[in-house]
Amino acid sequence: MSAAEDLSDVKFEYQFKDRDFNKLKEIVYARTGITLGEEKRQLVYSRFAKRIRKLNLQNFSEYIEYFEKNEESEVTDFINAITTNFTSFFREPHHFEFLKNFIAEREMASRYCRIWSAGCSSGEEPYSIAMTVLDSIANPDAWDIKILCTDIDTSVLRKAEQGVYDAARVEGVLTAKRPDIKQAMSHAADEEIDHLVWCEQRLKELGSHTSLLNPLFYAGSFAIGATAGAISDKISLGFVAATEDQVCEHLRSHLDSLPNDDEKSRAILEQMLEDEAAHSTAAIEAGGAVFPKPIKKAMTLVSKVMTRTTYYV
Repeated sequence: MSAAEDLSDVKFEYQFKDRDFNKLKEIVYARTGITLGEEKRQLVYSRFAKRIRKLNLQNFSEYIEYFEKNEESEVTDFINAITTNFTSFFREPHHFEFLKNFIAEREMASRYCRIWSAGCSSGEEPYSIAMTVLDSIANPDAWDIKILCTDIDTSVLRKAEQGVYDAARVEGVLTAKRPDIKQAMSHAADEEIDHLVWCEQRLKELGSHTSLLNPLFYAGSFAIGATAGAISDKISLGFVAATEDQVCEHLRSHLDSLPNDDEKSRAILEQMLEDEAAHSTAAIEAGGAVFPKPIKKAMTLVSKVMTRTTYYV
């Protein structure tokens, strides 16, 4: 099928014709200023298919007609559907290093600071900015500091206002000393969250569920990780590397025991194994301590107890 042909309902759930794609591109540009090229066709389909499904419509033509008749009430959900919100704590660490130096140079000259996070998404960027600013000055109470946070997507703004994040997103981020390590920890946390979602979805497809002990395991992991981070970046990174090595061994054993025809589970585990191995290597290369064998052996024993327990609870 060429790029110029319609995306038929044979391949997709809803019929998506060229005229539908072109009309949606026009509306998106008019309401947001976002330009969508041909390479975004699949993205546009997947984003608005969710709205079609929720509104119980039959195809994209019906959705466009619905939007034109109900623009005032639908425009917010329309914008929220098409916007992409990729973010993490201390993303692009050199930006925060620049900000830290910029603030420090002006501490004696002025104590007035205004910062605008124009596309703040779910809040990780402005909170990272706030932490950087506060870490750069000796007496924050003597400063007049305000950070304006805006985003075209109202749903992520609500998350930013709440300021509540999964432990995996902040583990290591708040305790790491170096900005590059904070960014690396945040990126790894994003991938770990993806892994959790993939596994939970696959388990549901297979008629099973995650362990009831998961909240306990998450809390324990966060506490240990935060303690290691408070000691030093070297110990924190070493803990990450050793933990990821244990996870890799566990994933390899799962791959060995999978039925040959379970290709979907195998694809998920192979991607997880690749990511976890990369996390371990990156942690050591960033200066992480190589834990001695007795500590690794103890971690292996704890890991086995946890994995075996989850089969039953």
